Parts: sequence; C-alpha cells; structure tokens
Amino acid sequence: AVVSSVLVIWGVLTVAVVMRRGYRFAFTALLPCSMLAGIGAGYTVQLLQKQKLAFRYLPELLWILIGAAVFSVLLILYGWIPSLIGLVVIMVLYFTEVYAGAKMQWPRCILSVVLCITMLFPSGTYDYAAVASTDPLVDDAEKTMMDWIRDHTEDNAIIASWWDYGYYYQYESERRTLADGSTYSGQAFSRLGAALMAENPDDSAKLFRELAGDDTAPIYLVLTPEVISRSSVIAYYGLWDATTGTSNAPDSLDIEKYTMLSLYYGDSSTQTAFTKVYEAEDPDQGNQKMMVWKIN
Repeated sequence: AVVSSVLVIWGVLTVAVVMRRGYRFAFTALLPCSMLAGIGAGYTVQLLQKQKLAFRYLPELLWILIGAAVFSVLLILYGWIPSLIGLVVIMVLYFTEVYAGAKMQWPRCILSVVLCITMLFPSGTYDYAAVASTDPLVDDAEKTMMDWIRDHTEDNAIIASWWDYGYYYQYESERRTLADGSTYSGQAFSRLGAALMAENPDDSAKLFRELAGDDTAPIYLVLTPEVISRSSVIAYYGLWDATTGTSNAPDSLDIEKYTMLSLYYGDSSTQTAFTKVYEAEDPDQGNQKMMVWKIN
C-alpha cells in the first residue's frame, strides 16, 4: 500500500509537471506508471496464489522510489548531470545504510542498483532516438519554395503558417515567421488557428496582421500538404470557445468554409484578401500543391 501510494503520487506529479511542457515530454511518466503496473501485477499474482505478500522487499523498493523521484525531478528541472549526481548520492546513502546493518545482502543490493539504472532507459532511449535521426525534415520542393520567398519577397516580409516548420522557414528564407517552436502554447495555437480557420478571408487577413503586430510588413501565407494534413488539429485550437472551455470544431471540415482550406482546394477567385504568388507541385507528397499567398 505504501509503495503503491508513493508511485501514484509520483506519477501524478510527474504528469502534472511534464504535460505543461507539451505532450512530447509525457515519456518521463513512463517509469512510475510501468513500475506501478509491475508491482500491482506481482501482488495480484500473489493474492491469486493465496500466498503471503512479500513485504520484506519494501525497504529496497522505497529506496528505489526515492532514487527515481530525485532523478526525475532533477532531470526535469536541471538536466542530465545534476540528475545523475542526485542518483549517485541516493545510491551512496543506500549502501551506507546497508553497510551499517548487521549483514550485507549482495543479491538485494545488486538488484536495487540494476533497477535504479533502468531509470535511465526511458529518457536515454528517447534522447538517443532524437539525436540518431538524421533524415531531413523537409523535401526539395519545400526548400525550393523557401528559396523563392528569400529571393522574391521584401526583406521585412513575414511568413504565416502553422508553427511546426517555423524555425526552418526562418533559416531557409531569411524571413520572420508568426510562429515557431518558441510559441508552443495553447494560447498561441488558438490565435494562429483562428486566423487560418476564419470563415471570411478578410477576417483571416485581419487576424494575421494583428498577430504580426506590424501594419507595414508584408505577410505571406504558406500552405503545404503538411499544413493541410493538420487541419483537424488547427481547427481544434482555432475554433476554441474560451467561454465553455471546449472546441467547436466539427467532425468534418467543409473545404469551402474555412480560409486555409478554401485557398488550397476551393475557388479563390471571389475573394480579394489574398493573392497567390507561388504554386508548385511536390513530387515527394504525391504531387500535391505548395502555395504562397500574399495578404493584400
């Protein structure tokens, strides 16, 4: 009961901390959840077999929990080196306590060390996978489009698009963007999504200018297959109702109703808020269109 309670508290606190930084950090909650599941399964098996619960292992488990909690907190707040130092300190304290006992129980000590080391695996494997990935994030068609923006737009131009490729657009086009990884928040998503999913192109253009905060800088809306594929996510944030705390996004999006979809798929000849200045096909995306629209 004590171990399970500590694990539950640890898991809840870990999730509460990391989820505020984005769902991509949810992997750090893997360890407490998996340990809780494993311990729970073990006790369940013992109960089914009508055996006495193995409370003799509680001291070792509590030390493991303390080490895991210290490691996780330091990793989240300060990074790898402080977290490893904290883990070493906990292990030294544990062995000091064991040596102070009447008898050194090497099997238990080795088991505890191995279990503590496994705490590094979730974070370590995640970081290794991220670092080991060397595939380019964009293809040639998207690079060509950014090069066109760099060579054919004003120096003070601003690129409007969904946030995912903001940093790349800044680097390749040498232009500012309305969103990038630094704007990773629900509020920023909602404002940008509202501009992309506005039902009236004039309202969309107005919202983009408000986001830019510059009435003189020209704004270019970039629409790619990747952006269009995220329409449901963009609609979820863009059609968020702050009063009810829920999204009004429909299950199926009408391509003629929302600005980003109507510009990409529909007949845009009747609107005057945007002017198409670039269009090309992307062979790596099934010859889907790459578009750049200038806000009038």
